Amino acid sequence: MSGRRWPVIGREIQGFALVILLVTLLLSGCAGDSTDVQLDAKSDNEQRSPEKATPPMILNSAPQEGRVYLSWGEIDGADRYEVCRSSVAATVTVWPWCESTSHLSATVPALEDGKEYRFRVRAFAAQGLLAQATVAQTPRQRLECSIPQCYGSVACFCAPEQAEEWLQSRQIQPSSLYCRNRKVEQWGASAPDCFYTTANNTGSFLLLRSLDTKFVAPTAPREMSLVRTAAIKALWPKSNPFAQPEEFPVHVDVLPVAIAGAVQAAASATSYGIAYHSLLSSKVTHFVPASPQPGRYAIYHEGHGGAASDIGAGTIDWLLERGWQVFAVDMPLIGANSGDNGSLLNITNYHDDFDKLEDASGNSPVGLFLLPIKSVVDLIFSHTDAEAPSRVLMIGRSGGGWSTYAYSALDPRIDIAVSIAGGVPLSQRLQSEDEEILDVGDYEQSAAHLYNVVAHEDLMIGAGSSAALYIYNQWDGCCYRVRPDEPIVDYLRTAGTAVGKTIDVYVDESNAQHSIGPSGYQRLEAFLDSALNSSSTGTPGP
Repeated sequence: MSGRRWPVIGREIQGFALVILLVTLLLSGCAGDSTDVQLDAKSDNEQRSPEKATPPMILNSAPQEGRVYLSWGEIDGADRYEVCRSSVAATVTVWPWCESTSHLSATVPALEDGKEYRFRVRAFAAQGLLAQATVAQTPRQRLECSIPQCYGSVACFCAPEQAEEWLQSRQIQPSSLYCRNRKVEQWGASAPDCFYTTANNTGSFLLLRSLDTKFVAPTAPREMSLVRTAAIKALWPKSNPFAQPEEFPVHVDVLPVAIAGAVQAAASATSYGIAYHSLLSSKVTHFVPASPQPGRYAIYHEGHGGAASDIGAGTIDWLLERGWQVFAVDMPLIGANSGDNGSLLNITNYHDDFDKLEDASGNSPVGLFLLPIKSVVDLIFSHTDAEAPSRVLMIGRSGGGWSTYAYSALDPRIDIAVSIAGGVPLSQRLQSEDEEILDVGDYEQSAAHLYNVVAHEDLMIGAGSSAALYIYNQWDGCCYRVRPDEPIVDYLRTAGTAVGKTIDVYVDESNAQHSIGPSGYQRLEAFLDSALNSSSTGTPGP
């Protein structure tokens, strides 16, 4: 056919046929059929400009066999989300597969394992496009994450097929499952990540596709204010406790007897009772040294092991001796708060039953771990001398280390965050060959409705408005072992430069305890000296 010249009428008919074909393709929209080729009804320039001008959103992805699971946070005002994929991870203007959904997750099917794809999610309202994000991911087979007992009596899976086999082995019907206290209506390859339970408590399991054996660093860290906004929205969908504190009533009383525990270096101690929920309260103790440094306040948060004033007494004394006023805080139902465990829920040490505390507004039970800390920060700022602005340090061990980076990523009034053996990204929690220290994390560290919106590594980067330090033990006897050469170490340090603050990581190669060792204290002292000399004062509120 080369060299053949079409008559004028032939070109007109050919052009008309081409127009009909294009119009047909454009009108097909995003029908969701992976065998159809669909084109966006916009020019190249119109397609490119929204990607630059539209407000960003956070889009997460997890590989599966022959498909990819996408998740994102709710966008205010959005009434639908459009999910698209391209055949390669490259800048494109044509997306050959799209579908619409009202959910905050989607499974993109019919993909080739080992091949990289690019995905886009856009949020729409009646007035048009609200936000969008893109991400690249490579589907692959997942065989390493079927754990019949990953914590307590809970099973963990990173693929729904594995969960399906587990259900069948226990003769549990998917129709009997509940997710976030709501009856499960959809089960199968597209089932959302969730902590699933049955009404008669015959079984509980966690489906979390981001569980994996190796952390792969993103191309760039997410912007801190975007992480903060998305995390707060995931935890408290209707009301923001920082912007609307009246929606979260708290009652604070001075207790008649201070809970001093084993702390020795305090000149005085005052304990407070913080009632923040009908079934929960938090008892915190304010320790003041003999010679306090003006404006220096520290919050020490202990983990699941017991009371901060006992287990954390060594660290609290260390801070008091350096002039810090210290507030000691325990986790819900632990340490000084253990009396609440006589509630109607009888919550276990793994906090599984916290899932039942989700209220009608959709407020996450994970938020109940963080609200008492906000009350402590409010106390600090309410007592601050205007001539001596506060430098607020938050430091915690184990579950308290998680509390430290999770909370301080939400509240920029925390200047400096220090997490001691507090957590690692979910994508590397299955990397250990030693099952005794394999740790998916307790309920608050694995709640899909939070970590499918913002990842642990996002919160770690956002923690501390001016500086953050992460202390790990290479041979930790409990959990969260980290080697000095692991990708997460370099990623956190590099991300600090990218977001304009100091993020340091110290891996103790000699301390085999789930704690901070002698060399860890040395690194902490040097870090605090540097951070205090360079940091600005806290910002009063997010």
